[in-house]
Amino acid sequence: MPEDYEKYDVGSSSETHHRHLYPLDSKKPNEKTSQTDFVQDSDIVEATEVNEDVKRDLKARHVSMIAIGGTIGTGLFVSTGSLLGTTGPVMALISFLFVTTLAYSVTQSLGEMSTYIPVSGSFAQF
Repeated sequence: MPEDYEKYDVGSSSETHHRHLYPLDSKKPNEKTSQTDFVQDSDIVEATEVNEDVKRDLKARHVSMIAIGGTIGTGLFVSTGSLLGTTGPVMALISFLFVTTLAYSVTQSLGEMSTYIPVSGSFAQF
């Protein structure tokens, strides 16, 4: 009776046992091409410098939406639930009005700066 290892034909190649890892049509790991082999001259396009002027066209509704977005975002960080439990409703209202006023003044200042000196980019440019 043949042993288990004798049932299988190992073949003459030393890589026969790797046949299931590398199908016949695929490339072996040492035959992979680098990423630069796939870049052709037609794929490379020179960057052209585009000089677009920024318009000073920030309307009142734009500034209002920025302020509302800042107020809503501020409300997430104030955590009114724990504030109400700790200080009570009057102090929570006063602190929320303070933070809202602070956020509103910051967004108004950023809106004024963006209309006075229009730059391409976000408010982080200021």
